[in-house]
Amino acid sequence: MKKIVVITMSIILMLTPISFGAIIGYCDYVPMPMYTQEKSNWCWNATSRMAADFRYDVIKTQTDAAKHMFFGLALNLGLSLDDIPEVLEYYTNNTKSANYIELGASEYDPIASYLINTHNPVVWAVDHEYYGVKHALVLKFYDNYWQDEVYGYVDPYDMMYETYEKDTLISLGRENIGIAFYEVGEW
Repeated sequence: MKKIVVITMSIILMLTPISFGAIIGYCDYVPMPMYTQEKSNWCWNATSRMAADFRYDVIKTQTDAAKHMFFGLALNLGLSLDDIPEVLEYYTNNTKSANYIELGASEYDPIASYLINTHNPVVWAVDHEYYGVKHALVLKFYDNYWQDEVYGYVDPYDMMYETYEKDTLISLGRENIGIAFYEVGEW
């Protein structure tokens, strides 16, 4: 009888962390290099470099990337979400494939899924409803441990790392445009 109890307890202890891991869905990242945007409209540039530099030793500068995107000129212009994968690929010398998906204003499930499954940061394009401006951030943290989904991001404008619950992000007017990311398996 004692042997059965010991075997049963061993099996329960072995399975418990796996079960909790599946229920919690917790995802966090090691510190990644952070950069401020070198020009007022280069949020796309700084966020792409942060995402690339998380796993790839980036030696190119934001000026290099801007010149690549604007035909040899380092123009202080923004980019649309569908252009950001090209910047991500440029920062890795075109050795890694990148993509993007457009999202609805309050559609967060694909972001959480990508963060949990890849453990890679993503470039998150948002529309600041209250400011009337589009902006790129780097999402690098997701946690639903306490049943409230919490996202953490770095803003390249002021280098602030902030975490918010999903409902708070929506109420603050940070509406999704979409995310740009490295393809699964590229690392």
